[in-house]
Amino acid sequence: MQKISKTTVNGVAPGGTVTDMFHAVSHHYIPNGEKFLAEERQQMAAHASPLHRNGFPEDVARVVGFLVSKEGDSLESKYLV
Repeated sequence: MQKISKTTVNGVAPGGTVTDMFHAVSHHYIPNGEKFLAEERQQMAAHASPLHRNGFPEDVARVVGFLVSKEGDSLESKYLV
């Protein structure tokens, strides 16, 4: 009897996430972004997202934590955006 390996492959593509890198480059992606404070650019990015909120590293960590948990073992070949 052949042993079947249970390997799952999933992907996470979180989009805009508020990190130090977000603050370092956000002025490049917002028209005239250098004229705005970091907090203002963060609010503009949130308004432009479908949920009207920014993502944070903790949000991404929760999704990844779920995928590697027992509760997430039924998801396979999924790409979470």
